[in-house]
Amino acid sequence: MSKKEKKRVNNLADQSVYDSYKDQIPADRIWDYRIEGLQQPHVNKPFANAGMKKIVVVAVLIVAISLSIFFSVRVVHNDTFKYGEAESGYELVKFSNPGSMLNVTLDYCVTDVESNYTDLLDENGKPVVNDAGETEKTTVYTLTKDQTKPITVLHEYAFNCDEKITEITLGKDIQLIDGKTFYSCYALKAIHVDPANQWYCDVDGVLFNKDMTELICYPIDHDQYLREKFGYEGQYWPTENWKAEGLDKYNEYYTQEYEDKVNTYVVPATVKVIGELAMNYSDLFRIYLPEGLERLETLAVFRNWHLERVDTYTGTVAEGRL
Repeated sequence: MSKKEKKRVNNLADQSVYDSYKDQIPADRIWDYRIEGLQQPHVNKPFANAGMKKIVVVAVLIVAISLSIFFSVRVVHNDTFKYGEAESGYELVKFSNPGSMLNVTLDYCVTDVESNYTDLLDENGKPVVNDAGETEKTTVYTLTKDQTKPITVLHEYAFNCDEKITEITLGKDIQLIDGKTFYSCYALKAIHVDPANQWYCDVDGVLFNKDMTELICYPIDHDQYLREKFGYEGQYWPTENWKAEGLDKYNEYYTQEYEDKVNTYVVPATVKVIGELAMNYSDLFRIYLPEGLERLETLAVFRNWHLERVDTYTGTVAEGRL
């Protein structure tokens, strides 16, 4: 008979003995009453080697917690990029920002992500110091990539609702981008494309297919990109604050100029299709559509809270702007 079977038989025997005596046990002696044939209850008595057992338990817990923390960190790093195999290479299925990654180049599969703290520098390359006199830090990410695994497909919702990423660069091998890839990327200012890419291109950070017959994505925070480009950093639109600073910019002409450069978009004349969710949440006041536009895909213009008007135009424009 195995030890397990013997233990089961003994337990059944103990239960049988207990059942025959349980009604005779005085209530005030339930913990120390001795029944012949049963082991004495272990109450208020030390266990053998109790101290050593406690040490072993604590040591096991420490090791388990340490391993848990270690593997949790590794999982965070390894799960930043999730890939799947595609017919022509590899598909980026999901990007999970490890913290404050602001830009990323999608060319080859990432095998490891390392993060390090470094001094935060201002526009002049000098360390930024806070009110307490301490140098502020920022996180720098180092990506290790497998050059034998090119990214060729971007899955739907791959960057869904990312609130940190500001710029994305697409490699030369990307052949297919789902219309929902960049949905609700609220901080995304620009999408750049490797000039060697045969399927896609960008014009000033706005994503198109290669022959510019389809507008794929007008980044949600593209107005911030334009503010930086035209020298309006830190400003959303003209305010009275500029008067206090002694700048003669708060006037009707300046306001119109600002809105034309930052909050107006002229879709290039070559565009026939505006893709699915292509202009979702963008902070545009006016949109000009080419006369030759044939189709707006599902939710092509979606939740543009400040949009005042949409007009058509004929002719051509430079760089898709007025």
